[in-house]
Amino acid sequence: MAEAIYYPEKEGDVAPYTSNLVVKLTDNGNQLANLLGITPAEITTLQQIASGIPAKINAAKAAEDTAKGLTADKQVTLVDARSTTINMLQIWSRNANWNYQIGRGLGVYIERTPVDLSTVKPRITDVDVHPDMVIVEWVRGRMDGVAVYGSLDGLVFHLIGKDLKSPWEDKTPNQGPNAETRHYKLRYLKGDVEVGLFSDIVTALVNIPR
Repeated sequence: MAEAIYYPEKEGDVAPYTSNLVVKLTDNGNQLANLLGITPAEITTLQQIASGIPAKINAAKAAEDTAKGLTADKQVTLVDARSTTINMLQIWSRNANWNYQIGRGLGVYIERTPVDLSTVKPRITDVDVHPDMVIVEWVRGRMDGVAVYGSLDGLVFHLIGKDLKSPWEDKTPNQGPNAETRHYKLRYLKGDVEVGLFSDIVTALVNIPR
């Protein structure tokens, strides 16, 4: 029964395998090559394989590394583009002249199903605490504004104001000399009527002196 011919599976083993064939076949003045009737052209083919494989592997590895780098760079570019564009649009949308029609014309508002006034829920995007105020950023969408509710214990909330354009600025001084935790939640306005659900509650540690 003839032995099965071994050939390496790992690409990194191919060049050493063929180089070994060349060395062994050409040793002692091509003794083994002559014995087996192997032609010079066949030896040359093996030599080309042995020398060519590493170059191809290295070139492929370099291309793979380049592709990975380009893919990573593409992802960074896409993330930066999204962040930068949305940031600019958010700033522009706070302009007093901005409206839904402008957003639609720019293609940044898409036609959606009518707002369900029973389930619409405000989204608070950021809370910044400053020495003289708390700034609460919120998404207006297609609503007319928000009713702002505040609490010091997170349980009992009171209406503390209405805001028609983000952000809401709370400049209320602390009740006492120490810092206090304030809790905020919002509810959308349609006209001057509160509609929908309350937003998630956000908190801020505040110390606005009297």
